[in-house]
Amino acid sequence: EEINQAIDTIYEHPNVGPYISRILIQRFVKANPSTTYVSDVANVFNDNGSGDRGDLLAVIRTILLHNEALRSQRYQRIRGAGRSIVGLRVRTRGTEHSKLVEPILRYTQFIRQFNGEPIDLAKGFRIRPTNLDLNQLPYQAPSVFNYFRPEYQPPGYEDYTPSRSIPNGDLLSPEAQVYTPVLANRFQNLLYRHMHNNYSSTNSYNSVTFYTPTTGPGPLETEVALATTGLAAGNFSELLEHLDMVMCHGSLSEDCKTVINDALVTSGNTNTSELARLAIFGVCGAPESAIDE
Repeated sequence: EEINQAIDTIYEHPNVGPYISRILIQRFVKANPSTTYVSDVANVFNDNGSGDRGDLLAVIRTILLHNEALRSQRYQRIRGAGRSIVGLRVRTRGTEHSKLVEPILRYTQFIRQFNGEPIDLAKGFRIRPTNLDLNQLPYQAPSVFNYFRPEYQPPGYEDYTPSRSIPNGDLLSPEAQVYTPVLANRFQNLLYRHMHNNYSSTNSYNSVTFYTPTTGPGPLETEVALATTGLAAGNFSELLEHLDMVMCHGSLSEDCKTVINDALVTSGNTNTSELARLAIFGVCGAPESAIDE
């Protein structure tokens, strides 16, 4: 009875709504929500419009459909001859409107993007990276406060002057707490092994195989086709545009595309499957592939 009373008392505290709202916004949308964003979500937590408190369905709906969540990236029309629209260019809004993707989520997104499947469908996935590879292990957070602190501020952020909308003027990046120099090296090595070995485990029990889906596109079918076109043309821009869209939401910088394209052209490699893999590996190493906006 005393425990229930204590929980009920805490649950009714006026700080609970704003606190939970900020944490959920950080996980789903952005690391630095404005005071207005947090306040709007907290109001729904306090009352979903029907007098109910703590309606998480209404809270998540408000988070994902809020104007601040929907107006992050901007799109600029690219016009060709006769002012006809030939494409779109993504314009990101910067640090205050984005967040880092956790390493374990980057890893699972990588598997999904390129049709990774269990070798044995009945047994399911077995993900075997070590804690050193990801600085995280699924369902093994070191404390009840997750893998990182929600108020973590990376070195260098102290000198950044945020806009007036940021609470307390402190710019945060919780996920940056697990992005260590060691992780930066080992994570890239992990992806490289997968790209060239086609699997994520040293034995076949529950391991993940890449590029051999039972349904859908064949092994890197789209990427190899674009690499073939690029090899013939001496330019891999189409392949990089494709990878930019599926891996970076169209935010990969032109400078980065140029560096990767030049590396592919000067490599002298004529194996289109290998060129496709190298292009994917190059984009995986770009900062834009680790940012969600």
